Amino acid sequence: MLSFAIMPWDFIIIFLILGVFVPWRGSVRVRKLLAQPALSTTDRLSLYASTIAFQWLAAFIVAWRSFAGGLTASDLALGSFASKAPAQPSLFHAVLATLFLTAFLCTTQFLALRRMPQLPPERRAFVQQMATKIFPQIGVEKLAFAALCATVALCEEFLYRGFAFAAIQRATHGMWAASVLGSSILFAAAHLYQGRRGLFSTFLIGVVFASVRAFVQSLAPSSRLVSSLIIVNLLINIEPMPRAPKPPGSTLTDEAIATALLPFKVHVTPGLASSIRKYIDLLLLWNHKVNLTSITDPEEILRRHFGESMFAAHSVFIETGRLADVGSGAGFPGLALKLLAPDLEVFLIESVMKKAAFLLEVVRHLNLTGVKVVVSRFEELRDALAPLDFICARALGDHHQLLDWAKYNLNIGGQVVLWLGVEDARHVTALPGWTWREPIPIPESLRRSLMVGTPPASA
Repeated sequence: MLSFAIMPWDFIIIFLILGVFVPWRGSVRVRKLLAQPALSTTDRLSLYASTIAFQWLAAFIVAWRSFAGGLTASDLALGSFASKAPAQPSLFHAVLATLFLTAFLCTTQFLALRRMPQLPPERRAFVQQMATKIFPQIGVEKLAFAALCATVALCEEFLYRGFAFAAIQRATHGMWAASVLGSSILFAAAHLYQGRRGLFSTFLIGVVFASVRAFVQSLAPSSRLVSSLIIVNLLINIEPMPRAPKPPGSTLTDEAIATALLPFKVHVTPGLASSIRKYIDLLLLWNHKVNLTSITDPEEILRRHFGESMFAAHSVFIETGRLADVGSGAGFPGLALKLLAPDLEVFLIESVMKKAAFLLEVVRHLNLTGVKVVVSRFEELRDALAPLDFICARALGDHHQLLDWAKYNLNIGGQVVLWLGVEDARHVTALPGWTWREPIPIPESLRRSLMVGTPPASA
């Protein structure tokens, strides 16, 4: 016959915090992070530091109440961390458990990567946005992130597989199955922000880790495994911080910028010149790590990227409305047009996370509003951004698929604007249904022109 012991009041409070407050607070925090256009290095470091502080504080308070409530180091599976603890796992069992957990984690990560392309677009966009905003970008962030991973590994192991497991086991008079399931449910609830799929996978991970803890009576295998993974990650990813070079863009004077953009019908104000310099600084700095552009001369960037992009504002009269830049890459033409037309609402569609991270950093650094970075392929968005007044693409190969998507996303009177060479322009104008203006030659370019088209009336 089953029997249960009464759980101490402080244990009950801890369970309520782990099962209710932590999931609620995690979901609220994630929503706030996703609502921000971008996170700076300071924002990420603050996030890492506050999480580390909360985890260790929680672990300290729970340890204090656990020992006050009569739980021992052995009950909490701290045998391998306490010199006089009575329960010590054998070397064979510890090695076996560590190998099993390693194989399990590698398998789950492999399956997760295989499953990623099959996820619904909105779910994949959520994962990509989380990674883009939270994952470290530079060396100092990677070090802090490694400290965060180590903290979470140790503290969550103790909170869920240590305390929760032991408290449930004592309340159920040694029913390890109840301890495995109960601690795994709490562990999954703490990751509620991941959605239903994430909730189920986290629950399974909790069951496996808790079962190993019951088998070896120690938290050591999982803790050692996570620590080893962190060290390997550091050895692979941490690079020496290079000396910051003098930003090449800062040598461009207002007069030089105005002269370079004059053939493209761009009127350069001091504010616009300042924004362009900052943009070029960021572009050249990030280009060392992310393949954003093959052009590295600041004056050439001015003409080929800013000039060609901004030329559309004069030729197509892009001043207000909703504009989607498909395959935005380094932000051209979308962000360049936004600098010239502040009232424009811009959607930067970019499927590569590193490039999307750069776009978010430019938006933050230039204090731009009315800009949203959409981490996705345009085909997967369907009509999520409709209605649009302009759809632009400057370096996209599949124009047929783009035009098919554009038909269902453009507003009445909306236009597609493409930057094309002679052969691509000939191919595009041969596609049925679309009405195209005469090609508009791009200044200082022998073969490229702007192609402006409107969709069939029936679309």
